[in-house]
Amino acid sequence: FLIIFFVPAKFEKFLIGIIKKESWRIKIPKIFNSLEDFKHIIFNFFRRGGKNALIAVILTYVSLAANFLLAPAILYTIGLKTSLIDATIVQFILTYIIAFTPTPGASGAAELAGAALFSTICPKAYIPVYIVYWRFFSNYLFSIIGAFFLIDFIRKDI
Repeated sequence: FLIIFFVPAKFEKFLIGIIKKESWRIKIPKIFNSLEDFKHIIFNFFRRGGKNALIAVILTYVSLAANFLLAPAILYTIGLKTSLIDATIVQFILTYIIAFTPTPGASGAAELAGAALFSTICPKAYIPVYIVYWRFFSNYLFSIIGAFFLIDFIRKDI
């Protein structure tokens, strides 16, 4: 990726040289023009708002870390001593399964996938308790907090 990002012209010539099919060779310059546009947009984004962009990147990593560490924290809270790494990996996998689940019905799919994945590291009797805590702290709590902010915003606007 970095080669494509920083020396696209050389990589483009390399690809054109090794690709034999003419219909593919025609598409390569178009792809690299799009990559060049993307590169300029990214550089301008960081150049104009570098501090804010850096803060956004850091906050994104903090948010992801909090999300991935939620599972081990809940398991520890309900009295289960499980491997921090195992629970974090399962939460990581589950997060990305949920991200690619179609939204009508995704909520039920999240609980089902969570129960299936966490049954590998959590006793079956604790799965329902874990799922309730996990969904509350990973999803519903923020919806409730957001609702209070929305109500406050609407009241001030009226």
